[in-house]
Amino acid sequence: MRRGAAAAALAVGALCVGAAWLLGRGFESRSRLRPRVLSAAELRRHRGAPGDPGLYVALLGRVFDVQRGRTHYGPGGAYSGLAGRDATRAFATGDFTPSGLVDDVSALSAAEMLAVHGWLAFYSAKYACVVLKITVFTEGM
Repeated sequence: MRRGAAAAALAVGALCVGAAWLLGRGFESRSRLRPRVLSAAELRRHRGAPGDPGLYVALLGRVFDVQRGRTHYGPGGAYSGLAGRDATRAFATGDFTPSGLVDDVSALSAAEMLAVHGWLAFYSAKYACVVLKITVFTEGM
């Protein structure tokens, strides 16, 4: 039993080291924009509909301009539910219902957080980060 516990502790430690390594990846700025704060309402205005100021997807508080992927993220696209919101939880769980399209990661496992960081690396490599570190807040708080 002691050997099993040691192996489990080693596996958890390796997972934590991997997560720490991934945390340091994908956060470099591709733009020279200064950090700013977006409210949830401001972020929702960026869903790519006619008259909207842009097409954004947010992940772990970083907002990416996904205009190049308009066919996927724009209105009618397969991933249009991700547009104009921070849907970090959905990237980890695959739950694209309204309850899954949220930024709350408090109940995610270490493996799910590794999946989120994999998606963060993907978006960082493919799309420009337009807001470096944002705070999405609810009006009235």
